[in-house]
Amino acid sequence: MSDPRTLAMEYLSKNKIPEIFEILGSKLAILKPSDPNAFIIEELSKMTATKKRGESITLFDEADIKTLFSVFDLTGRGFVSKTQYMRALNYVGIDNPTTEMTLEQLDEMTFCKSIMNEIQKRAII
Repeated sequence: MSDPRTLAMEYLSKNKIPEIFEILGSKLAILKPSDPNAFIIEELSKMTATKKRGESITLFDEADIKTLFSVFDLTGRGFVSKTQYMRALNYVGIDNPTTEMTLEQLDEMTFCKSIMNEIQKRAII
């Protein structure tokens, strides 16, 4: 007979439960929705739909990253600095990017593509 704790941990790991809670917890902390319960239900519904489509589940989607770009491009110049890009990565929980950014300025498309690439590398599949 197996240890119940070991079985529980295997179940949680197999079903990516810690990762799901990490995503939900991070989104709650960052977005601070006025109705956390409704927010969690909506996010779980989105995760279920995403998984049914065979797509990976990530903390942020492209729309979130476009919004993040606008946060860092307050003056509307259409680009952000490498330093701002690195801060944006930290904002979405990426402290050690897998790809080094060599550009000193990034337009919205490059910013979004680069951050989504880092996010996808940490996705739940």
